[in-house]
Amino acid sequence: MEYFVAWVIYASFVIFVLGTYIREWRKNTDGKNNLIYSQDGMRVTYVYFVPHTKEQITEILSHKNAGDRLCYMFDRGSMVIKFADPEEEYYNREFSGDDYHLSFEEQGSSCLLHVERMNYFAPSSSKRVPLLMNAFWKVKVNASVYQI
Repeated sequence: MEYFVAWVIYASFVIFVLGTYIREWRKNTDGKNNLIYSQDGMRVTYVYFVPHTKEQITEILSHKNAGDRLCYMFDRGSMVIKFADPEEEYYNREFSGDDYHLSFEEQGSSCLLHVERMNYFAPSSSKRVPLLMNAFWKVKVNASVYQI
């Protein structure tokens, strides 16, 4: 009987955690799929429609503000942005995170932004960055999820 109660508590906890993860994923993706996987399945790229030019986006990324959903470092020369989990960054004093390469398809005064994870052989250092990626770009550069 004791094992049964323990399993029920454990199963309830697992269901709660999965439910929380799924709710946060749905909230941040609006139920749209904006991911492109490489043919080998090793790389993932997020795609966004942004009502700004490449130059405007890089200028916006050069200035951090309190409203940013993720901690990040941006290298304008290489077009690499490194994201860190907000909770982990608070406790760790060094900046560790996943690198993403930015590329653009300009369409007049707007563009498609491709955000490709670079260090795809290493396990992700943050579990929350993919969940907050869409919210970050929406707030930072007014991006919308580009339906694939």
